[in-house]
Amino acid sequence: MDEATARGLDSDGYQKPDEKTGFERSTDTIIEFDSSIYGGLEDSANGTTGIVFIGRSDGEGGDVTADVPGSVIEGKGYADGTPHQLAISQDERNTIKYAKENCDKVVVIIDSSNVIEIGDLMNDDSDVSADAILWIGGPGGQGFKAMSEILCGDVNPSGKTVDDWMTDIMEDPSTSNFGNAEYENLYLLQGGYPNPVGDSTEMNFIEYEENIYVGYRYYETVDDTGGTFTVNGKDNRTMPTPCRCRSAMA
Repeated sequence: MDEATARGLDSDGYQKPDEKTGFERSTDTIIEFDSSIYGGLEDSANGTTGIVFIGRSDGEGGDVTADVPGSVIEGKGYADGTPHQLAISQDERNTIKYAKENCDKVVVIIDSSNVIEIGDLMNDDSDVSADAILWIGGPGGQGFKAMSEILCGDVNPSGKTVDDWMTDIMEDPSTSNFGNAEYENLYLLQGGYPNPVGDSTEMNFIEYEENIYVGYRYYETVDDTGGTFTVNGKDNRTMPTPCRCRSAMA
């Protein structure tokens, strides 16, 4: 790994990793190593537990990248066929497969503040199924210390997730509004009221058409109460299949 270079996956292919920081914006590339770098390590992997990290960058200044028909980001999936930023990429799948083939057990660490699709990781019949999954959210300065204590069995996290994790995020009607749409007639003047100075800056926006049916209010109430809302001109009450991940380490 010291000699290898991670690669950033986007809609055009594999690029130099885009590792922007601060308020410049979060990156929408999926950064991972090509699993071929682990070739030759098979003997040292025998009898061990493989720990695979799946990470996503989260922050201000950019929405989730996805191929959403009819949206401002239609066609903005990933070159390897990964449909959106919250799905597992082919590099990540290949790394998990390598760990499954050569290690006795496989633990997948979800290093992401956002939910991602982990249905295949939980499915025993999947070629990327994991023996355990640990979601660490945004670990901050001390989170990885707690993670190591959990993995070593020194503590039991007894964690319960507070949200539903979708098996297919793209079935959620709110995804129709993914992407940073741009106002054509609104500008922000730098400097503030009453004497703004500087150049006009075009403003982005995201539509929230779900009314009150956001998050659990959608998954748990819209169908039972007969609630409806319109997204991109279409009435939608179709209930996607939630993947309820109630334990922090399953």
